[in-house]
Amino acid sequence: MTEKLRSARIAVLAALAAATITTAAAQGTFSEERVHFARGAHGTAVQGQVSRDEAVVYVIGAKAGQAMTVQLDGDAKTSFDVAGPKDGAAQAMASGETEWSGKLPDSGDYRILVLTQSRVASPFTLRLTID
Repeated sequence: MTEKLRSARIAVLAALAAATITTAAAQGTFSEERVHFARGAHGTAVQGQVSRDEAVVYVIGAKAGQAMTVQLDGDAKTSFDVAGPKDGAAQAMASGETEWSGKLPDSGDYRILVLTQSRVASPFTLRLTID
């Protein structure tokens, strides 16, 4: 990962941890969408598209001790970062991933930033499961 991209991700995650929607300098803009599961469901899939200038942040509420799995189907240049409710700058739970799972340390909103290095629009499917 290049230093410029790493710096941009740290800046975006810092903004996410503070729940501030703003322009991420090197990455362009991003939108935020809250994820809801159907009643009784433990997971869902969302579809979207990102470009180098437009990322998407998905927000999902969870409780400490739950297990979360995140899987991204997209092109080779598309990945995600995960930030927890108490994460600060440079403290992401996952960065530059296409698949991640873990036990959640805190209750609150988790943010999943989907971004790409591609210059063109990159469609993706993001699968989220919380048990």
